[in-house]
Amino acid sequence: MTSKLKTHFKSFVMGLLIAALGTGAYVSAAVIFSDFTTGTTISSSEMNTKLNALKDAVNAPQVGQVFASPTACIRGNHGGDLHLDMGTSTPPANTFGPSIISTNTTASTSFNYFCPVPIQVPAGTTVTITGATMAFGDFSANCRVQAEVRFKTFGTASVGTIESIVHSGADALDFAATTGFAPATKAFSAFTLAVPADRIVWINATIAFNATGGGDCRYSGVLVDYTVSKP
Repeated sequence: MTSKLKTHFKSFVMGLLIAALGTGAYVSAAVIFSDFTTGTTISSSEMNTKLNALKDAVNAPQVGQVFASPTACIRGNHGGDLHLDMGTSTPPANTFGPSIISTNTTASTSFNYFCPVPIQVPAGTTVTITGATMAFGDFSANCRVQAEVRFKTFGTASVGTIESIVHSGADALDFAATTGFAPATKAFSAFTLAVPADRIVWINATIAFNATGGGDCRYSGVLVDYTVSKP
């Protein structure tokens, strides 16, 4: 709340108190609102305008970001080791991280990772995801990186609905594109996703290898943009 709006609000409250008491010699039938900054009297319609502006400012959606860290990912397979064929490449040992890599680079294979998005939904609010950006490293023409924003209702049987997707190259068949030996970021295709309290959201990340196999590709997480609105 700005200082000026606080002033107007105080003036409004004081006016109500004076009207309620009703015994002051300087108050008769009407409430008088004054602007403490200028010392001038303002009308009730002006006061309503100022209060509505204050309400809008208080209720404006709050903008936030949350990092879906790759260090929270587990293998997206059924059964087996949670981190089978997974490796890490993180600071301080590696300046490009935090990242996960596949230690299995067999030709024509792909590896999926379940990576939770730790977004919280405060009681009585509406949370909406408004965008996301993937960080990655694609240092070889023999591998690629992909990430999907998926969601499902808590407790239901579903592999998740894909809301948006991003590739290290042009699409899921593009292994040739590389970032050189440097990290990169790439925005997901535009989307908005409401997140009610019973909806879980995660990133389905993929590192895949072409028919040649080998190569160094790294998934480095997703930065998720969101807003929080009051009802």
